[in-house]
Amino acid sequence: MGEETSKKRQYLYGLILFSILFSVLIFNVSQHKRICQPVVIKRILSKKNRPTPKLWKELLGHGRRIAENDPRQISMPVSRVETIKTLSDTPIAEQSTETLANYLNSYMRKIDSQDLVSLQKNIAVADEIILRAPESYSGHKAKLIMLLVQEAKFKQKIEDYDVNSLLSSMADFDVSHNTQAIKEAILISNANNEIQKLDDDLTDIYGEKEDLEMQLSSMDLEQLSSATAQFLKNRLAYLSVEEQRLFERIIILERNIEEGELLPANALNEDLIHIPFLRMLARSDFDEVISNAENFIDQFPDSPIGYFYLVKTLRILDREDEALTLILNSGLSKEALSAIQMNLERFENVDPRAYWKMLKF
Repeated sequence: MGEETSKKRQYLYGLILFSILFSVLIFNVSQHKRICQPVVIKRILSKKNRPTPKLWKELLGHGRRIAENDPRQISMPVSRVETIKTLSDTPIAEQSTETLANYLNSYMRKIDSQDLVSLQKNIAVADEIILRAPESYSGHKAKLIMLLVQEAKFKQKIEDYDVNSLLSSMADFDVSHNTQAIKEAILISNANNEIQKLDDDLTDIYGEKEDLEMQLSSMDLEQLSSATAQFLKNRLAYLSVEEQRLFERIIILERNIEEGELLPANALNEDLIHIPFLRMLARSDFDEVISNAENFIDQFPDSPIGYFYLVKTLRILDREDEALTLILNSGLSKEALSAIQMNLERFENVDPRAYWKMLKF
C-alpha cells in the first residue's frame, strides 16, 4: 500500500514538474515570436510597387478643383475663419473634405498647446478624412501624431494595434519620387534636413499670409486705403516672392530625385521605424527596446537604427562597456557610425518621455 502511494506521489510530482517546464517553454516561445514592429515597418518600406499617396495640398484645395464625385467637397479653398466657424456649427460628417482638411491643418500647427478635449475632437476629424480619402498619407499622419501626443503628454492609454496599423498604412505608401510627398513623410524634427527646413519656411509663410489676409479682409474701404493696409499688402507681395523662391528650390530637389539622387534616410519614410522604439523608451521599457533592437540588427545589420537604440539604451542603463563593444564589433560603415554618434549627441539631454515634442506634421 505504501509503495503504491509513493508511486502515485512520484507520478504527481512528475506531472507538476512537466507542466511547469511546458509552461516556461510556451512562454519563451511566445516571447520569441512576439512581433518586432520596427522590423515589420522596415520590411514594408522595402517592398516594391507600393502606391503613391494623395497629396495633402489636394485635400486642402490648393491650386486645383475638387473631384466632382464627392458632393460634400467644394471647389474653392476655404479661409481659416470660415473653416472654424462652420466646423463648430455643423456635424463633422456633414462637412466638406476640404473644410475638414483645412481645419485639421490649422490645428496641427499648434497641437502642442491644445487640451485633451480638442485633441480627441480632431482625432475624429482625422478619422473622417481617412474614411473619405484612405490614400491620404497626411490624414494617417495627423491621427498618428495625435494618438502619440494623447499617450505621451496626457498619459492616456493607446492601443498598440491602433498605432501599429497607422504605421503600417503609412509605410505602405511610396513617397520617394515626389518632393511634396517626401515633405509630408518627415515625421521627426531634424534641423540638418534641408527638405524639412524648406517645409518649415513654407509653413511659416502660409501662416503669416493667412493672418495678413484675415487682417485685410476685416478692413472697411477707408481702412484699405491707409498706410497700415499698404504695409500689409507689401508684406503679402514679399511673402509671395519668397514662396516662389522656395518652390523653385523644391523643383531642383525633385529633379535630383528623378535622376536618382538619394535623400537623407528620414526623407524616405524611415522616421516610421523610430516610433515603436520611442514609445518603448518613453515607457522605460528597456528590456523591450533591447530585444527589438537586437532583432532589428539581426534582420538589417547594415542599418544604424537598431544599433542606435541598442547603444542608447545600454548607456541609459550604465552599461557603457557593452555599448562600446557593440559598436566596435558592428562592422558598420564610417557614415553609419558617424550618424549614430551624431544622434547620440543630439538626443543626449532629451527626455525620452517628451519625444512627442519632436513630432512634426
